[in-house]
Amino acid sequence: STAAVALASCETPVNKSIPYVVKPEEITPGVANFYASTFYDGYDYASILVKTREGRPIKIESNTTQGMPYSATNARIQASVLSLYDGARLRGPVQKGQEITWSTADAYVQKALTQPEVRLLTSSIISPSLHRAIANLQVKYPQVKHVVYDAVSYSAMLSANQSMFGKAVLPSYDFSKAELIVGIACDFLGNWISGKDFSAQYALTRKVSKSNPSMSRHVQFESVLSLTGANADYRYMVKPSELAHITAALYNAIASNLGATQLEAKPLIQNKDVKAAISKYAQSLIALKGKSLVVCGINDLAIQSTVNAINRLLDNYGTTLDIANNPVYLYQGSDSGFETLVQDMQQGRVNTLITYQCNPVYTAPQSLDFTSALKKVAYKISTNSYNDETSLVCDLVCPDHHYLESWGDAQPNAQTLTFQQPTINPIFAQPRHEGTRQFLSSLLAWSGVNDSDLKAYIKETFALNSNSVSFNQCIHDGGLSLSQSTLASNTIKSTSDTKKTDSKPSNSTESLPASDWMAQMVQALSVNTTGIELFVYQKTSMGNGNQSNNPWLMEMPDPISKVTWDNYITMNPDDVKKMGLHQMLRQDIDGSIVRLSLNGKSIEVPVYPQPGQAPGSIGLALGYGRKAETMKVAYNVGVNAYNLQTLTNHTLQTWTGGVSIQDTGKTHAFASTQIQ
Repeated sequence: STAAVALASCETPVNKSIPYVVKPEEITPGVANFYASTFYDGYDYASILVKTREGRPIKIESNTTQGMPYSATNARIQASVLSLYDGARLRGPVQKGQEITWSTADAYVQKALTQPEVRLLTSSIISPSLHRAIANLQVKYPQVKHVVYDAVSYSAMLSANQSMFGKAVLPSYDFSKAELIVGIACDFLGNWISGKDFSAQYALTRKVSKSNPSMSRHVQFESVLSLTGANADYRYMVKPSELAHITAALYNAIASNLGATQLEAKPLIQNKDVKAAISKYAQSLIALKGKSLVVCGINDLAIQSTVNAINRLLDNYGTTLDIANNPVYLYQGSDSGFETLVQDMQQGRVNTLITYQCNPVYTAPQSLDFTSALKKVAYKISTNSYNDETSLVCDLVCPDHHYLESWGDAQPNAQTLTFQQPTINPIFAQPRHEGTRQFLSSLLAWSGVNDSDLKAYIKETFALNSNSVSFNQCIHDGGLSLSQSTLASNTIKSTSDTKKTDSKPSNSTESLPASDWMAQMVQALSVNTTGIELFVYQKTSMGNGNQSNNPWLMEMPDPISKVTWDNYITMNPDDVKKMGLHQMLRQDIDGSIVRLSLNGKSIEVPVYPQPGQAPGSIGLALGYGRKAETMKVAYNVGVNAYNLQTLTNHTLQTWTGGVSIQDTGKTHAFASTQIQ
């Protein structure tokens, strides 16, 4: 009998499969299907192909079948398929910790929308249909004001372009046409604007062949060793406070040779090698007018205006960058608008706040004290998919669908329109759960628009402008290239059903009457800093941190440091030695933990010796230090670098001085593929 029991326990379990009674035509077991769609989360954008098996998305690929621009993918876009199955996602609306029905949630929102002062706070929106729905909401509730806030800000570039060209947009770039590239703290091969696409352009001119016997040259000035800096022909380590002086010196060197007006204040550059490089490459840039490119990643109005002036002197507009005919809409956030919102909240002038695709409790700089301001708002509503830091302090959470469950459209630039289609039915839905609901559906419900068919709504938005293009064909292909023959209007400005606006882009790059950017630059050159200088950056894996609960991204080694599962201070090895910290020699995995103090606030963070880090400066990556316990992967991993950002001249700064560091005597074991 014992033998019989043992034999029975070793039998192969029986798996019963149920065949299709009526097999769907498009599904063959074991054969994958691909659907064209769009990824956009307020930070990354791509035209994609979604690979599915038996109705389940399993892989994201680039949509190159129709020659769609912005189709390259990065690690975050590839990993986004895993977030579809994240158990931390909310299953339905939640009010003060209790699950409720959508009818109850809608009744609460309707009451909130009737308050005197209502604010809708979102990340950049590039969906024409979503813009249209917001406009319809404002028609019904005129007191609703839309504020755009991006955690990683390009506000200074937008303001500089508004001042010089009359357009608060970003230009499109073509690195494949640049024979000489000068980067100033700009990681354009990593996370700057659309680094994944710039990488492909950059690679075209970096391969020598019989047909292309020469390759482009690349010079980089930066503080933190970036993926872009690691690929440069010549790289110069400079402290963040020196970047304004380098930009001004480059402008003056070019202007003096071309007979243009120079800056009154003379930039101070003590490094002889840097000074010689600026003089040398200014001459090279002049020799390559119209075939060069100067880019900068500093969020400062004076510096960005100076970079614009340099590219104008070099006749680069219309060749290597274009703001007249093909502006980019990926980032539209206004730092000053967000600052004003927080001030209004602090003073009790906001009754209702609705957030979408942003997490300001986590990302807002500590100096703004957004959390205390939010407590003074009577109605607080989040539409995030998770109980993140902002959702946890809101009264009501109306969770959005995952993008793979959603219908949508997107216009990343003036010449491209792409579409998003669901590749799976909503995972969290009735009868088991109350279910998530797409934000577009929520807006329509709150606006009183009885249109539950989102595909029809998006088709209607498309039909408002389209003349002859087949909508179904566009869905199949993933999108289309826009032209004056296909669209009456190629902007994403809000268009309500009751009033249509028609805005055509200017074909001129002539400057409008501009503010005195030269005076602003002179003021920027007069800024004095003390102590260690901190530069915050974005890792290739984590980006701005909105996918930090994704274990694939946490486990991905940083391409520079090879460290996983952490953010840390990057410090020049000579500075590490001078401070008596662990140098991590001979495969040592233990680094020192220090106390970083800034403006009366302190955090403890490990130090990683990083060759290429500018002496006297440190780097710290954004996207870590999450405090929402429901996000089990990201919870308490690393520290929150957003808190250390400062707001200067109404602009979020990527660097700050006055940092002090003290050794705590404690150590941290790094997980690194390079040393283990």
